[in-house]
Amino acid sequence: MRILAVDDERTALLVLREAIAEAAPNAEVYAVREVEEAERYVRENKVDVAFLDINMGKSSGLDVADRLKEINPMINIIFATGYSEYMPDAIYRHASGYIMKPISVEDVERELKNLLNPVGADRKSGVYAHTFGNFDLFVDGQMVSFSLSKSKEMLAYLIDKEGASVNRKELAAAMFEDQPYTKQVQDYISKIFRNLINSLEAVGASGILVKGRNQYAVDTEKYDSDVRALCRGDAEVRNAFKREYMAQYHWAASRLAEIERYLGIH
Repeated sequence: MRILAVDDERTALLVLREAIAEAAPNAEVYAVREVEEAERYVRENKVDVAFLDINMGKSSGLDVADRLKEINPMINIIFATGYSEYMPDAIYRHASGYIMKPISVEDVERELKNLLNPVGADRKSGVYAHTFGNFDLFVDGQMVSFSLSKSKEMLAYLIDKEGASVNRKELAAAMFEDQPYTKQVQDYISKIFRNLINSLEAVGASGILVKGRNQYAVDTEKYDSDVRALCRGDAEVRNAFKREYMAQYHWAASRLAEIERYLGIH
């Protein structure tokens, strides 16, 4: 595990670094006082967790968190601060944790055991669907980019169906719920699918798609996901589940409810 610690106060940074080192003795810890150095480090390294102070002189840890997430969407952000009033902002940013100063080893241990994003999930070889939180697809550890956001949503919907075939009308109902099922919408669904094929071909992953006559699906043998790891009993993935599933898509709510029932969450 690679951990970044950022605090502009020398003593506070030392305390934070020592707490992390004791809580995670096998982790690689990089401690910095400068925001620019922190951003550079995340650009050049696969960082699993970033502990951030919130008030850092001219810089806000909330803004730093946004920039780090832009660089690495899978990074776990844990705020370490002396101010409780920023907690709503942290929740809005899907922070993995929030620790009040003075920092203790127990606080750090607790947050590291309950990370939002599984450590190393984005580094798996092959095709991996990350569905807890927002949906993203990784191929050999690299996040796939889609030129059309609807192409990404289509793939998310097919992965949600776990290999079951769906037709254009069902896709349209999910992705364009307020629009009538017109010829224009049908043609747009076909265009989205072609774009999805192109995006996956660019990373050598188009084989996960299955298409018949007005039927769309994914080949479940050709990718893995956090949902599957959860069903296999993976404790790390279970701890990473924070009651969010494909959070950017409204149609995912029913599957989220199923996962919560499976875990006995009420």
